[in-house]
Amino acid sequence: MRLVPPGAMDWSLTGERRPTRRGLLGGLGALTVGTALTGYVSGTATGTQSIRTLATGTAHETTLFVNDSGLPGLTAFVLGGVHGDEEAGYLAAANVTRWQPDAGTLLVLPRANRPAIEAGTRTGPDGDLNRQFPLRQEPETALAREIWDVVEEFEPDLVIDLHESRGLYPDGGLGQSLGFSPGGDLRNAAAVALDDSNATIDGTTQFEPRALPSPNEYPRGVLVQRTAFERDIPSYIVETWEDLNLNARVRYQTALARRLLDLRQATFEAPEPRRTLKVVGSGPTTRFAFDVSGTVYPTDTLEDSDSVFESRVEGQVSTLGDAYQYTGRVESFDVTYGSVDDITVYVDGVEKTVDELRPDTESRLDISGSGTETDYQLTVREPSTGTENLGDVDWVFGDRAYGTVVSDTDTYHYRRDVERFAVTDGDADDIDLSVDGEATSVEELDETPTHEMHILGTGPAVRFQFATSGTVEATDTLESSDQVYDSAVEGQVSTQDDYYRFTGDVLSFEIIEGHARDIVVMVDGVEQSLADLNSDAVHELRIAGQGPTVRFETEVDGLTYPTATLEDSDAVGVSRIEGQVSIAADRYLFTGDITSFTVTYGSADDLAVFVDGTERSLAELNAIGDRTLRVAGTGPTTRFTFTTDETVAATDTLESSDQVYDQSVAGQVSTRDDTYRFEGDIVSFTVTQGSAEDIRLYVDGSEVSVADLNPDWVHDLRAAGTGPEVQFTVETSGATYPTATLEDTDAVADSRIEGQVSIADDRYLFTGAVDRFEVTQGTADEIEVYVDGERRSPGELSG
Repeated sequence: MRLVPPGAMDWSLTGERRPTRRGLLGGLGALTVGTALTGYVSGTATGTQSIRTLATGTAHETTLFVNDSGLPGLTAFVLGGVHGDEEAGYLAAANVTRWQPDAGTLLVLPRANRPAIEAGTRTGPDGDLNRQFPLRQEPETALAREIWDVVEEFEPDLVIDLHESRGLYPDGGLGQSLGFSPGGDLRNAAAVALDDSNATIDGTTQFEPRALPSPNEYPRGVLVQRTAFERDIPSYIVETWEDLNLNARVRYQTALARRLLDLRQATFEAPEPRRTLKVVGSGPTTRFAFDVSGTVYPTDTLEDSDSVFESRVEGQVSTLGDAYQYTGRVESFDVTYGSVDDITVYVDGVEKTVDELRPDTESRLDISGSGTETDYQLTVREPSTGTENLGDVDWVFGDRAYGTVVSDTDTYHYRRDVERFAVTDGDADDIDLSVDGEATSVEELDETPTHEMHILGTGPAVRFQFATSGTVEATDTLESSDQVYDSAVEGQVSTQDDYYRFTGDVLSFEIIEGHARDIVVMVDGVEQSLADLNSDAVHELRIAGQGPTVRFETEVDGLTYPTATLEDSDAVGVSRIEGQVSIAADRYLFTGDITSFTVTYGSADDLAVFVDGTERSLAELNAIGDRTLRVAGTGPTTRFTFTTDETVAATDTLESSDQVYDQSVAGQVSTRDDTYRFEGDIVSFTVTQGSAEDIRLYVDGSEVSVADLNPDWVHDLRAAGTGPEVQFTVETSGATYPTATLEDTDAVADSRIEGQVSIADDRYLFTGAVDRFEVTQGTADEIEVYVDGERRSPGELSG
């Protein structure tokens, strides 16, 4: 987008990147973002410019330019001439008055301190204007009050103050520096803006980034200090060195203002990152509901029993899990049926108690110093409800606090949770933290922040992919070669950079094409190696297709995560994956161990499975016990089902006609054999099509009969639907077992069954006796119940 308005001076700073870019970035010590961004201002934009006079009728009378696009968007406030002898600042601000934003409003006060400008002095008749904005107090002069009124009226999204200094930074002055307020986005934009500007500046006078002084530091009463800390407005102060040529200084200031507006617009437009909430069941049916302050997005893990509204979820789990994505924060979480002890909840991969998601009482955070001065920054999700022991060096602004401890203890009371805690000066090892009396750490307090990843290209093209445990959001730095999925990315850099925002942790980072030496990866401003980004606790599962379509399912005893290889035919749940391959390969990440891998369509011969780069057979992946059942076909097609009292797993002998569940199997043989591995004992074997005489059965190598696999102490319960939907609950005096007839609406655990039928039938196995059979939805007249083939009424079973 064209950014130089018609009639303005040519202040372009474009040019070839210096070959020492990696060294420059290391010197910046900050994360940067790429340069291919949508501009905030263009020469073709249309809108209106109005003029407002501040300090009317006084010696301080000056003009505020309000350039309004007429469209919603960013409101920015640019000032120059706060100090009258800083000529480049007010000349550059005069250039900015001619810019018209594409969207939003641009406020420009080019000659803030008119008497000082006319006298050519730093200060005016009322003293130093940039020391007249004390925190939480009335501005000290009439002019300062009028400028602050502009801030309060327009509530800008960005403030840029243009200044100059007699000395170079950091050698005693502030010249050639760019000060930025707290927050990763501001640090990022400062770094990339300086990267662009420094490309054509001599090494001895290149710009350096610096953090604005905290509320506890001198000088105080600075305008951008108040906008940044009290109002939480992203704020910059640009400082050029007065010894440089005036034209160059004006050029630098104008260009930096332009670049910061562009970069802030890109960040401002970035969507709020999504977080992931997973509810994992341990067996019994548990229903739950939760509300968020933003929006909830469903995933492929949900079933008919789960309902997602705009900001509310009503869900149900038993043996599997549900995953949701959401923006904002969790406002409430309630278990509406069952026990809270039967579910585990994760937010961005971090286990949370239900109480943590719905705190009904205040929490107390104690920050204790150990003798060394340490500065910190605290942000909570809701405004702090009270404090204790704070001194003159501690500042609280609603949900944000900036403080210092030495040997004392600062105490904050709050609801919900801590959103961010950072040590801004000093060492985290010099403070002790506790929440409600329990010791914690900086990392635990700041466990689910939004992180920033910046991938810097140094020339050659490099393709990469990475995956996170949370969600990833794109920014305007990306190009058509970059693809962002919910929690994963496949991208490419060469001379330009990619910038991403994400929640959770980086699980893996892989170079697809090119060399790792040709990129720099930075997370939250710290350079990372590939080893740093690939945790030993996270494993890779790769399924390579050989041509024909093959569908598969796998489960782990930890958590599963998608990567950028996923397609519409693939679904990743909490600890379960359902996928499909043909020619290409699917790649997934997981923690823990694989507990089962089943081919549900096609042949196992048409795929290859790799775990952490090592090929594994299905038998190895289904390492469930040492017991085996072989069903040998003699020719005619025979269909069968069987159930175990523990677990069963597939082997490489199975075909698409064979279905393996946790404890049960529905299979088919004719001329070939099926072999299964299992733990425990087989409690039922039934031929459902064909004749038992056409198969032979072998358990652990020894031939057995169908009768041998149907012990008389195991009973059969069949619930037959007659059309209407009927839900029911069964309790027995012994154990209950599922069969291959079950669907997602049915749950079996310990001595309890919860099921649903309409047209089809459900079949269960149990030991002991039926103690209770209760119809919980529908009527008993709409269901037929059989025990060991004999019809029984629900009332009779409950008697």
